[in-house]
Amino acid sequence: MTRGKRDWREQVDIGAEREALPFDPAAPAWTRLQGPNQWPAGLPDLKPTVLRYQAELTRLAIRVLRAFAAALGQPEAIFETLKT
Repeated sequence: MTRGKRDWREQVDIGAEREALPFDPAAPAWTRLQGPNQWPAGLPDLKPTVLRYQAELTRLAIRVLRAFAAALGQPEAIFETLKT
């Protein structure tokens, strides 16, 4: 639904597989979206495939960040404090 009305859009949102944050009414709304994904029971291969894909992309992103750091004359590990 878009703005409470039906539409023809279909999408699947898959984020990092994390523990849910405790509910805090004062926290930003996006914090309610952090947590474990809801995997469809009818597609048992989806979860391991997506998690493997995410892991590979994360490894690639780290390699790219290390290359950026080196190109900027910084230690390769300068970006390692960023959360994955």
